[in-house]
Amino acid sequence: MSLRITGMRELQNILDLKKYIGEKGEEYVLNYEINELKKLGLSKYSKLVDQISKNNVAAGYDIISYTKEGCKKFIEVKTSLNSSVYCYMSLNEWNTAKKLGDNYYLYVVVLKPEAVIVKIINNPVFEENKLFVKEANSYKIKFKGL
Repeated sequence: MSLRITGMRELQNILDLKKYIGEKGEEYVLNYEINELKKLGLSKYSKLVDQISKNNVAAGYDIISYTKEGCKKFIEVKTSLNSSVYCYMSLNEWNTAKKLGDNYYLYVVVLKPEAVIVKIINNPVFEENKLFVKEANSYKIKFKGL
C-alpha cells in the first residue's frame, strides 16, 4: 500500500482495505483457536471462544480463548498481507498486555495466497527487546491555556 494519499476517496479505500484485512485475520484466529481446543478434546472451551472486538473495540484485545488448562487467553490480532517486520499496537493494547501479563497473546497473522503464517507471542511486554523493539510512533500534544 502506498503512503501517498491524494484524496479522501483514496484514504477511505485504504482504511476499508485495512479493516477487511484485520477482520480476515481475526476470523482466522477465531477458527484456529476453536479448532485447536477441539483437537485437544476441550469442546467445552471451544464453545466459549469469543470475538470481543465485534462488540468492544476498546478492550485492548480482540479474542478471548482458553489454554489447555482452562485459563483465559486474551488475544490481540495483527494482520498483514506481507511479511512486514512491524505492526502497530495502541497504548491501550500495550497497557492491557502489561496488566494481563502471561494471559495476553499477540498473534501476528500474514495472509499470503499460498499459506497463512501465524507468529504467536505470549506476553509481548515480557518479550520486548528479546523478539522485537518498541518504538514511539505518535505523541499526544496538550495545549496550555487555549
